[in-house]
Amino acid sequence: MPNNTWPVSAKSREAYGRLSGVVGLFLNFGLFVLKLAIGLLSGSIAVIADAVNNLFDTASSLVTFFGFKLAGKPADKEHPFGHGRFEEIAGLIISLSIVFLGVEFIRNSIENILHPPEMSFGPLSIILLAIGFFVKFWMYLFNRKLGKKINSETLMTVAKDSRNDCVISLATILSLSAIAFFEIYIDGYIGILVSLLLLRTGVLAAKETLNSFMGRPADKATTETITEIMMQQQGILGVHNLVVHNYGPTCNVATIHAEVSAELNFGAAFAISEAARKDVLEKTGVQLTIHLDPAGVEE
Repeated sequence: MPNNTWPVSAKSREAYGRLSGVVGLFLNFGLFVLKLAIGLLSGSIAVIADAVNNLFDTASSLVTFFGFKLAGKPADKEHPFGHGRFEEIAGLIISLSIVFLGVEFIRNSIENILHPPEMSFGPLSIILLAIGFFVKFWMYLFNRKLGKKINSETLMTVAKDSRNDCVISLATILSLSAIAFFEIYIDGYIGILVSLLLLRTGVLAAKETLNSFMGRPADKATTETITEIMMQQQGILGVHNLVVHNYGPTCNVATIHAEVSAELNFGAAFAISEAARKDVLEKTGVQLTIHLDPAGVEE
């Protein structure tokens, strides 16, 4: 459920998601080429690993782009509740790629500690890496803003990944600076710390996405809003047994039992039910099915 009153449309989500994917595709690939050139020229395994990280980010941007594109497809016979969970699948893929990178960074870091590489570079390399840091920081702010706007766990995961990349860039710059000015090889030790951060972020993001797949209960604000709307309907005496099912960020289906006077005829009770259903759909985007219970009659 979106945090705001008005639900975000599937077309809007697709547009914002594809925008994030396209921006990430070009910027991440550009950073990959830049860092790979610096890494090959300097002989820095840390910089090359950072470049590979940006290559994975490029692939993640493609996943984001197509994930939102598929999620925006309308419902069909095979998928009557739409394709919104493709967005969550994209988020899971990105999360697992972050975990994979964390494991790879640990392996490379241990190798660097045991066998420090010979490196040769100048101040220009550090300056270019600093530019890469600011690019990643902007991407973090950009994706976080989009993620909050459409309440997207996938884009928030992309934002967290960009934030981690900022830490990686700073660690790489610190490592090169320590070697250049003090001849202290700390690449491997900083790499292990960065790897642990990546693993933590990836695991937490994957857990959040998997919780959505497993069917976690609706948040308190959603249930309270639906209950309040129902109780505002003239003729409804009470509600209970509210259950909300999520089929992606843009498709929430719910059922609820509403108590009405046992003296009402079928037509009047149906009119009350329809008015309540339309009001809930308009204000929350939730497709509600209402089971009417005659007041005073036990089920």
